[in-house]
Amino acid sequence: MLKKIGEENKNSNKIISNWLLNFSGIAIMNAVLQLIIFPFLNRQIGSEKFGIVLYLMAFVSIMSPSFGQAAMNARLVGRRNHDYKNGDFNIVLLLFCFITIAITLITAHSVLNGVLSNLLMSGVLLLTTWRYYADVEFRMNLSFNKYFFYYLILSIGYILGYGFYLLTSSWYLIFITGELAALCYVWFIGHIFKPFLLKGKDKFSALKASVTLALSYLLFHLSLQLDRIILKSLIGNIAVSEYFVVSLIGKALVLLVSPLNAIILSYLSRSSKHIDRKTFGVYSGLIILGCMVFLAICQLVVPVFIRILYPDMYENIKNLIFIANLAQILSVASTTVFVIVLTFTKEIWQVILQLIHIVLFVIISIILTKLNGVEGFAIAALIANTIRLVSIILVGIVKASDRKEELELI
Repeated sequence: MLKKIGEENKNSNKIISNWLLNFSGIAIMNAVLQLIIFPFLNRQIGSEKFGIVLYLMAFVSIMSPSFGQAAMNARLVGRRNHDYKNGDFNIVLLLFCFITIAITLITAHSVLNGVLSNLLMSGVLLLTTWRYYADVEFRMNLSFNKYFFYYLILSIGYILGYGFYLLTSSWYLIFITGELAALCYVWFIGHIFKPFLLKGKDKFSALKASVTLALSYLLFHLSLQLDRIILKSLIGNIAVSEYFVVSLIGKALVLLVSPLNAIILSYLSRSSKHIDRKTFGVYSGLIILGCMVFLAICQLVVPVFIRILYPDMYENIKNLIFIANLAQILSVASTTVFVIVLTFTKEIWQVILQLIHIVLFVIISIILTKLNGVEGFAIAALIANTIRLVSIILVGIVKASDRKEELELI
């Protein structure tokens, strides 16, 4: 009995330690982007041009994590039942990168001026997509010490890239430098790229699982970035900048909780036991409680954050702080609950729920944005994300096992 308790405490301490390492690495990266790169870039080029940068980076934020994380999570979840080889997913990533670049260059051609801009934008998309997938190197082996240094190198790369921007006036180099630095680290210390094209017998399963997840993730990340696309189309570049700033802390939480999601998926994917409804309810309740605590913190921190880093926008957006951050935090809660649901349901459920969410979001946001501008968009995001969270919890309750099996976290 004492031995069992000691093992459980050891496992709990290990999970907490791994989460802290993940959180610290990604927190440093976000601090570099949100406290250094973006505020200084806004001061250099102004809100109008900054809105254009955010609009272009919306395509990166939609495409790259969708395809990169789809391949990564397909490999994590599928390793219990398949003998995957590196080439199974590297070839999938090559296909994904081609699709990513083609869609972005066609869709955003109106703000991409010249051959050089197209090439640099393609470079950002390519490297960022591979970097999101490269996380799997550390998650498969639970090498969270190396994962921390991976994100530290990425952050240093962004800072170095900002130096290149000051020399060349090309903001693309900020992201190219950072992503390339992180990928070089994985290449030298990891194994997922070597041998690069070695394929296994389950390569078609890798493609199928990756495509299914990518469809779901595309819809989700599109919903996160719809503010930039819709606000630019219906109002203008300055509106893009304003909503980006007011929802910045809430959106940062999406990236900051990804280490927690990664650990949940990494550990649960190693277990053959199923989650019962009671356990699922406890997990969901804890996630929602944690998000509400963060919302309270946001109400104290966000006004100060905006006054210091974006003082020129504060008066125009101060009334949006609560609504915008609640909408983003509900999105975070639904994403984290969805990670748990993913471990005991078929991937197609992600596609179904995400598709319903995105359709509702587009319809409601267009109507309310036309009626009430940026505030209308914030209300639309709140409504759509609330519906999404409730839908995911309902699916989880229905699909969770009734068996009273204890989940083994090893």
